[in-house]
Formats: sequence, C-alpha cells, structure tokens
Amino acid sequence: MVERELANTGRLYGRYACRYDIFTPDHPLNRVLKFCNGLLIRQTLVSSNRRLLQENDALLSDVKTVPIRPSDLDRIQLDRLNRDYEPLLDLCRLLLESSTLNVRTGRIAQFAFVFDMNRLFEEFVAEFLRRHKGRIRLGGSRLARVAYQRRLGRLFGEFNMDADLVLTDEAGRSLLVDTKYKVLDSDKRHVGLSQADFYQMYAYGSAGKRRFDDIVLLYPASDVAERTFQQDEISLHIRQFDPRSIHDAEGAGPDHDKVVQELSRVLSV
Repeated sequence: MVERELANTGRLYGRYACRYDIFTPDHPLNRVLKFCNGLLIRQTLVSSNRRLLQENDALLSDVKTVPIRPSDLDRIQLDRLNRDYEPLLDLCRLLLESSTLNVRTGRIAQFAFVFDMNRLFEEFVAEFLRRHKGRIRLGGSRLARVAYQRRLGRLFGEFNMDADLVLTDEAGRSLLVDTKYKVLDSDKRHVGLSQADFYQMYAYGSAGKRRFDDIVLLYPASDVAERTFQQDEISLHIRQFDPRSIHDAEGAGPDHDKVVQELSRVLSV
C-alpha cells in the first residue's frame, strides 16, 4: 500500500504513523555489554581472557560507559533482530546480581560447558607444587624441581610414556607422581583401584634411563585408607588429597599453608 502511494502520487496528502531508531551503536543493549565487559577486565587474572576482553572494549569504543544496575536490563526490549543477545543479557544479569547459575531447570538459558576434572586436578597439583616448591618437603628433604608431563620414553617405539609429575628433592631423590581424579570406594573390588593404572605405574617405574623406586598415585580424599604396594623393589603408594579441606572460605580460594601441609604429608613416602 505505501509503495503504491509513493509510486503513483505526485503529491502526498496522507500522514503515516511510523517508529524508527537512530542508527547508532550507543544504545542500551551495548551499554550493558560494555559495562559488564569492563567489570570482567578488572577481575580476570588470565592474560588471554584479558586480551579478548580488551578487544571487546575496543569494538564498543563508540558506546558510553555508564553505570548499569540489574533493573536496567528489564527496560531492554528484545525482538527478532536482537534475540540472539538474550543469553548474553542473562549472563550480564548474573554478573550484576553477583549470582550463580542453578543447575536445575529454570528460566535462564545459558551456554553449556564442562571441565575435564582429571586435567583440572592434575594441573592444580602441578602448578601449586611449581609455585611453592621451596615450602614443600618430600620426607626429610625440601622439594627442588618439578617436571610436568615428563617424557620417560616410548613403549615398543610407538607409544609415548609421559608421567604427570616427576619431583626431585634437594638430596637428588626423585619421586614419580600420577594424579587420578577417581573416587575410591571401600565397597568396590580392590576399593576401585584400576588394574590398568597399576600396569601403567609398573611400566613407568622401570622406564627410561633411571628407575623410580617410589611412585605415588594421588587421588581425591575418600573413606579408603592409604596404603603401599610392593613389587620387584618398586613401592607404589596410594595417597589421597582433599581439595575441600584446604578451602579458605573468607578468602574465596585455597589456604596456601594448608595446601603445603597436605601435599608435604602425602608426598612424604
């Protein structure tokens, strides 16, 4: 109708009601994104995350920086053109309300992601040992060197044999450590210890140019007692480390002194 009016009439007499927005990046949705992006820049300690957030800030350089409250998000109207931003707005709401996601079914749809807890547990132990090696003792001597993902050799020339951790103390004694994020259970056969893990540790103990007489399999804490196995002069120690016991509720992070005590205890074999 409007197109026909414009095409066939030299003079328009009608008035048409219309609604339009000024084409500018400085609108409420982008202001929310810029403000929350700025909050994250001040919080992140990871250089790659900081770099990505700074790139976002540069893309939003034409947007004013104004304080945003959770109630401001209620005034943003989403339509078919900007509906894809709804998950981001829900993340911004969580950030502004200092809230967290609930894993139960709810009205907020979010991006899904998972952590490889085996890798997370392994890297936490390795990084803490590396940062605090001067405070941790392997029995009678202080920890001097931490080798992460140490290549011990190749099996039949085909398969790499990489140990999670090789720890060396000031006396020159080396300890091979392999982290296992598994829950041991006294009701299970062999309390949940894997036969494959024992085969792996026996091979690691004899691999390479030097023999490892002491090997530690490090698990999260459970009700299973710690114990030691002997085979061909190789000692395999089952040790458990409870991340929950070293949490500092007030500092919202690990209590470094408790972590040092726990790791010194489990690694003193």
